[in-house]
Amino acid sequence: MATITPAFVEPGAVCRAPRLLRRALYSWAFNKKARNADAREEWQAALDWLQCHSLPVSELEEPDVLRRGLDALCRKVDGAAAAAKTVNRKGAAVNEVFGVAVERGYFAQNR
Repeated sequence: MATITPAFVEPGAVCRAPRLLRRALYSWAFNKKARNADAREEWQAALDWLQCHSLPVSELEEPDVLRRGLDALCRKVDGAAAAAKTVNRKGAAVNEVFGVAVERGYFAQNR
């Protein structure tokens, strides 16, 4: 999720520190054990930016928005192409997340 979450922001919004944001997501926001403590100051600034510019979850039903997230799976944080095995692994994880979202009624289907 740390790979695709930054793609779900308002059009034109660009994070000035994408590596820092990715680290904040991996190491704190999506790390249940780490959230027992406060986020590092620099991580909190990146997460505040993300919160300010994130799209509502309902926007994920828009094909163009969802495509941005899926395209992000194919790239490293520097924009270079990710390895096929990495893309497949992350794609399977995202598919599982969206499957759970369908089960919980957030979305009608997961295709």
